[in-house]
Amino acid sequence: MNTDLDRRTLDVEWVPIDRLHANPANPRKNDEAVPHVAASLKRFGWRQPLVARTDGELIASAL
Repeated sequence: MNTDLDRRTLDVEWVPIDRLHANPANPRKNDEAVPHVAASLKRFGWRQPLVARTDGELIASAL
């Protein structure tokens, strides 16, 4: 299946963590999930990168 996303390229860039910020309109707030996610990270490690716009806004993350 071809989509516009298939034709885009992604650039990998290391940026300082303080340049990133959450989208204030993001409705996902799961404080009760934090211990479960922490346990999973301890068991399996971190495997997913963060995806952010060039201005630093997070658009995809496992956070």
